[in-house]
Amino acid sequence: STVQAAMFTYTGTAAPLSTIWKTVDLVGDPTVVVQGTDAANNTITVGHLQHWHTVASVGPNGDIDPKNGVASSTATVSDVFGVLQAVGDTGDVVADTNQMRLHSIPSQAATAAAPKIPTTLAFTTPPTSPTTYGASVSVTARLASPGVTAMGGRRVIFRLGRSSVSALTAGDGSVSATVPITVLPGSYQLQAAFAEDDTALGSSTQVPLVVGMASPAFFPVSTIPPVQYSDNVALAVLKTATGKLLRWQPVILTRSTGTPLSVATYTDGTGTLRLDTMDFGGLAADTYTLSARYPGDGLRFNPASSGSFTVVVQREGATFAALAPQQAGSVVVQGSLIQDGPPADRAPGDITRAGVGYIVTDESGGLIVAGNTTVNADGTWSFTRPLNAGLYNIALTVTGDFFTGGGAAIQVVYDPTTFGTGGGYVLTTSTTVPAVASGKKANFGFNVKYKGDGTLAPTGSLLLQLKEANLDLRATSFDWLLITTEGAGKRAEFTGTTTINGSGSYTFRVIARDQPAGDTFFIEVRDANGLLKASISGSLGGGSIKVH
Repeated sequence: STVQAAMFTYTGTAAPLSTIWKTVDLVGDPTVVVQGTDAANNTITVGHLQHWHTVASVGPNGDIDPKNGVASSTATVSDVFGVLQAVGDTGDVVADTNQMRLHSIPSQAATAAAPKIPTTLAFTTPPTSPTTYGASVSVTARLASPGVTAMGGRRVIFRLGRSSVSALTAGDGSVSATVPITVLPGSYQLQAAFAEDDTALGSSTQVPLVVGMASPAFFPVSTIPPVQYSDNVALAVLKTATGKLLRWQPVILTRSTGTPLSVATYTDGTGTLRLDTMDFGGLAADTYTLSARYPGDGLRFNPASSGSFTVVVQREGATFAALAPQQAGSVVVQGSLIQDGPPADRAPGDITRAGVGYIVTDESGGLIVAGNTTVNADGTWSFTRPLNAGLYNIALTVTGDFFTGGGAAIQVVYDPTTFGTGGGYVLTTSTTVPAVASGKKANFGFNVKYKGDGTLAPTGSLLLQLKEANLDLRATSFDWLLITTEGAGKRAEFTGTTTINGSGSYTFRVIARDQPAGDTFFIEVRDANGLLKASISGSLGGGSIKVH
């Protein structure tokens, strides 16, 4: 794993360091890959090496000052002992105490036999001052030595506060770097230092740098999509001109539409300002104009104000679930209202803010009842109405300040004492599905009734066979059965699920009429996508239908 940071925490055996501990940050050179070979003599990476060191001496005290600024002290670097610490890329900290003996700093004196060349380091392009927090400055320096022209490949460290950037010199000793401004506004010295190496002595320089507070701005998102009242939507990113994101910063958001209202909110972890409609108590469907103001933090960032944002708030969408069959009498018509899910709706709203409007008509279109009802917290709704056995159409609408939607439902009201049976055949025609020659026999038989124990689904059997089309239908379950009077006769209508030739799952609808003028039979079968798989109808050519 990589190393994020390293440091040396030290004390001394001689005054004044003998009473205190101090810490100095270390600077890391680029990582060197260590390679080896495996059993098959393939080159593999076996580890990494990285050299960490202090910055060369800057000023009279340097990075590690055994005297701790006390000129009268006799302490030397040989009196300094300390602990090495490193921070890994996961934040883990490792400490090395040299087996509890603490690390010492060995003296490495130059010798007359191999003298080191003196060096000087100076800024050729100093940083632009003043600058602002969160920005960066570009600098250029030159490392030189009297009478020496080849000064390339030597590492120079640029440091501002606790931040440092390193770069290698070119052949003429020039070196450039971009230093991030991470210090708080104030007056600083930007330092550049070359550490002593095997052939050259160290040198350093510094230049004043004034850091001011940054002036952020709200950068609007390109498009603000419509939002439902219980959701949130991004408005802008709060950042400086240099791209410094202002994360988790307080913002005052003001709504100017209608009665002006201001609420306190925050930017998120990406510096994004979002409108959460619930911050305003839940915004009704409308178009709103908003503005934002950042008060500044008085330390790093100046105040900022936005332009206007236009946000379209839509009503919360919802749909109706299918209605279950009910027994004739005092019928409780009941169903569920289901809120939209992602991506249209990213957060559920308070469903009790909605209402349900209903208009009930019979099969001929005659009005039975109309009204409104409330919605419970679980989305259920209901109303009670005396209804005879029959098939009723219900037009449903979602009402309320925050919701919209609508739909049509069918309410089956049955009489559990009735039932239907039948058997025989009808002849195919040119409209029969699947297509076969006209005049072929489609044989059927059914027996459908309610158990009489309050069970909503009827029970029974259904069989249809059309030999010419290799079609064999057998019902596996029933949804509902409805018996109604038609003139001098009666009608049995029922739906359910069937197989085709012993496999699959298809929905069917049967209408069987018991009429003095002649019985009729109709069946329609569709797959899960609504595709018509079978449709056969006509007067019975043989057999009979009995509806009780």
